[in-house]
Amino acid sequence: MKKVIFIAALITGFYLLGNRPDERLSDAQLAGIEAEALVLMQTSDELPGMPITPIPKTMSELEPESVFVTDEGVYIELSSFWVTSEGVFVVRPGAESVIEEWVDPHFELIKGRVYRFSIAG
Repeated sequence: MKKVIFIAALITGFYLLGNRPDERLSDAQLAGIEAEALVLMQTSDELPGMPITPIPKTMSELEPESVFVTDEGVYIELSSFWVTSEGVFVVRPGAESVIEEWVDPHFELIKGRVYRFSIAG
């Protein structure tokens, strides 16, 4: 049983490492994602952390599992497995300090306000 769990974790790790969203996003997509995220931050009536529907056009082209707004910004979750997830994050203006303080989730700058995020759980 331990061997099966180890193999499943290994496969998931390779999948998450090989599916980096920042490697396939064009400058036009990044600009669109950032613009849509800023609108969501201003207009979202959803409770923080609740999935947004409908998903804006540029974000939906990424085929995300979910999109949600928090006090820190907008998460576009592209893949998840149990408590781990990975995707794109757009930081809210004035909330940039969260990027430096948090260890999990981990953030890597792609461009502008757009980051790649990974949550280890």
